[in-house]
Amino acid sequence: MPKIVLTADRALFTDFSDMSFLGFGLCLPYRLVPKIIQYNFLSPKVDVSKDYRAKIAPYGLSKLEAILYKSGWSYEDIIITPPEYLEKVIDEDTKAVGVHVVDPLGLAPVSWTLKSMSGGGMTCTEYEFRRLMRKLNEIRYENGYNYKIVVGGPGAWQLRHKTKEFGIDVLYEGEGERTAPQIFREIVNGGNVQEHIIGEDVEDAMMIPTIRTPSRNGVVQVMRGCPRRCQFCSPSMFKIKYMPLEKILCETKLNLKAGAKHIDLVSEDILLYGAHGIDVNQEKVLKLFLTVQKECEKFWDGDYKPRAVFSHTSVATVVSAKNIVKKITEICGYNSSRPIFPQVGFESGSPEIVRKYFIGKPRPWSPEDWPRLLVEAAIIMNENYWYPCYTYIIGFPGESARDHKMTIKVIEEMHDNGLYVWTFPLFLVPMGGSLLDGKIDHTKLRDLSEGALEAMIVGWKHSLWVSKKLYIKLITQTVPKGFKSRIMTRVSKYALNALEGAIKTIESDPEVIEKSFSKVNIRNTSSFLWQLIKHL
Repeated sequence: MPKIVLTADRALFTDFSDMSFLGFGLCLPYRLVPKIIQYNFLSPKVDVSKDYRAKIAPYGLSKLEAILYKSGWSYEDIIITPPEYLEKVIDEDTKAVGVHVVDPLGLAPVSWTLKSMSGGGMTCTEYEFRRLMRKLNEIRYENGYNYKIVVGGPGAWQLRHKTKEFGIDVLYEGEGERTAPQIFREIVNGGNVQEHIIGEDVEDAMMIPTIRTPSRNGVVQVMRGCPRRCQFCSPSMFKIKYMPLEKILCETKLNLKAGAKHIDLVSEDILLYGAHGIDVNQEKVLKLFLTVQKECEKFWDGDYKPRAVFSHTSVATVVSAKNIVKKITEICGYNSSRPIFPQVGFESGSPEIVRKYFIGKPRPWSPEDWPRLLVEAAIIMNENYWYPCYTYIIGFPGESARDHKMTIKVIEEMHDNGLYVWTFPLFLVPMGGSLLDGKIDHTKLRDLSEGALEAMIVGWKHSLWVSKKLYIKLITQTVPKGFKSRIMTRVSKYALNALEGAIKTIESDPEVIEKSFSKVNIRNTSSFLWQLIKHL
């Protein structure tokens, strides 16, 4: 049996029904997410082999597995398995269990905002993490096993003072290529390891091995780090590294052979791949998309037509590289029926806030240009079938009513222009590793001014308008026609109508969040789903 078991909780170890955006539903308090919806649509199980190896895995686990293989461990020594099968693979030979975390306590920006605005309570992400840790500790103590639990990943910062509560033996933060193999080797050999480890930075992308277990949703990391240096963002603390094209192609092939419906090129800003600082390298960006899309097309078969997509870009690079935006759309075949939905940092419409907290974001332009750039970038993206989610932040220290009005003005201009841009407000969260880490607290609902609440409501209303226009496209391009597609369409329509009612209620009486929303619990309710099914 394996010496090292790698896993994650059910909110992470899933393919989100091949719709990554459904993962945001798991950021809600679990009392608001019926079990039948969560476990069948938001976080269904992934397939495993006869020996319980996951056929796909969260990218972080696949990467750690590759790192350990590179350091000398054999195939028999390591297994990646979903939480449902831990009892099947853990035994007296197991010396270490590695747990990948992203949002274990519901403290990340989306979770913190959604639970605050819905009356509080434990998010699905936290609920599933607690379930997993309880299970790992029960297996360990009930069977007398002596394995160590090692927890790491982007969300490890949330657990800095919680290791004893969760039975965590080693909390690991930072990159894994240099330090993680040493830690696991020491544990397996029975040595003593510090409770809190900070991994050494990786200087060269060539040190980063390619994954061997396909990643869920076709994720391929093409870049680490960001040159913009926003104070609220943790990737700004990493040295920038661009993955060599041959490594990207290797992971692309692996995922396509495993049936990936698209290849999701992950970075902080896809247009900065291969860049010199913030100067876009057109040749490298286009070669990246040409290479990956060409590989995708080799796997086209009937209705199965995987393509290259990407997770993030930024306003300034879109405006400075608008010709590249058009070429990427042509290469990948984005169109009105198959658009793309990247995440983009809006942050604030106020040049003063830009100057204080993310002065690098508008470069090569100035903070005063930021409101104009936000709208101009949205127009460029929409013209090329990029329908972005603009996330903006509520709770910057020192923000004023004027700052909120400037944010509202930008959103209203986008709405007046009929732009398909989700505008999603997030409470300020001092992410672990960011320049604000330890200097400020999470923004709280009770601290919101009237201007802040108005800025949130205006953003929600525009997002609701966009969602009603586009939710059918979101579902039909990712879910095959049939029962599941019809269910997702009905559930989405139900959720949008409920959201519209909630926005109107909050607008007229913000205290309803505490008075009423906090008391809603539909976790064990399935009757509304049967109402939906009856109308299919």
